[in-house]
Amino acid sequence: MAKQQHRDSTVCTASRTASLTGGFCTFPRHHPRRRHICWRMRISGSKHSQIDLPAGLTHIGWNAFTGVEHLQYIDLPESLQVIGGGAFAACYNLKSIAIPGNVREILQSTFAYCLELETIVFSEGVETIASDAFRGDALDVRDKLANVSIPSSMTRIDACVFRGTPWLMGQQEEFFIVGDGVLLKYSGSKQHVIIPDGVKYISDAFAVNEDRSNDTIVRVTLPDSVRVIGAYAFSNCKELVLVDVQNGLTEIGNIAFWGSDNISKIILPPTVTDIGYHGFGNLYGSNLQKIYFQGKPPRTRWSFPYFTVLYYPMSLTEFWAPFGETWITYNMGNGNSMSYAIAPYDNSVPSPRYGDANEDGEITAADAACVLRYLAGLCEVSEHGLMNAKVSANPELAAEDAALILRFLTDLIFYFPAEIK
Repeated sequence: MAKQQHRDSTVCTASRTASLTGGFCTFPRHHPRRRHICWRMRISGSKHSQIDLPAGLTHIGWNAFTGVEHLQYIDLPESLQVIGGGAFAACYNLKSIAIPGNVREILQSTFAYCLELETIVFSEGVETIASDAFRGDALDVRDKLANVSIPSSMTRIDACVFRGTPWLMGQQEEFFIVGDGVLLKYSGSKQHVIIPDGVKYISDAFAVNEDRSNDTIVRVTLPDSVRVIGAYAFSNCKELVLVDVQNGLTEIGNIAFWGSDNISKIILPPTVTDIGYHGFGNLYGSNLQKIYFQGKPPRTRWSFPYFTVLYYPMSLTEFWAPFGETWITYNMGNGNSMSYAIAPYDNSVPSPRYGDANEDGEITAADAACVLRYLAGLCEVSEHGLMNAKVSANPELAAEDAALILRFLTDLIFYFPAEIK
């Protein structure tokens, strides 16, 4: 039977007629040009393998097609702009879906429990995918999803969206980057990971779970292109000690460093404005002792473990401690709040670049030689160069510092003791 579309709420498909009893409709008073499928639409009959939606449709409501178990294919019109959360949840036999480019965001649980889903095509224009948008069964198994097309417009893919799928597990390059700089997976084995320039969003690429074993990472260096460290990005990286964060970072997601309990110190640039729930791990189990902020107090929500000291720039005392307080209280909502000890630091002194004794912008064997020559009285080193050269835990410059620089250059160590003290 040829496919037909009617002006009423009935759509004919190749298999049988599906009566859209809940709702293809218009709202002329408030939205004269919008055409919607209303919330919780019901379809008469029980076995519809294919549904074709009317041209001009712009909105599909929350849970609109939830539980249409025999649906295998649905043609989403190019006019579509919004797909409500859970709209196609529990369509257990849905095999493929193409998302039109006017749909900017895929919401949570939109295609949850579509266990037979094999192919997803995101058209150019789709920008974000929320967590659990394609969640699998109770164990999050999605063993059929082998083909996914990501457009260059994609800027954000939240945690667990494609975790465990054959498509993602089949990507073996060291850094799997999709869309507009979204780092979706890390498959390397280095102890010092230098994330490539151009990455803007870090999804749960380094999270240690049953699919990934990144528990050898000791240090991570971010480029200044990174804007967001997403939820779960570095969770359970048990050996991670140091994270080098650059200017440009604006957001740290929920549980971004949960379980990465060997981080004792982190320096956050002034561009950071938002830190999510438990961003730096377990409130009780973390070793995080010092967080240095280079800017104004960010928005936080249960972000820091107890006993962490928040260090703020002396020049920004008016924002951090305008009345000379030594504590800052964050309102967490629901009547809850947490207080943290705060302390100023002198931000008029340039931060040291540990290891760069000769201040040429690089760490090389020449820096170790510079330290030894200075100790022997054969050369002069500037005051800032001496700060850079003191890489050991010892406050006095010694031959040990030159040895540590050489060990760093030969990958025998991946950070200097001075960097974490």
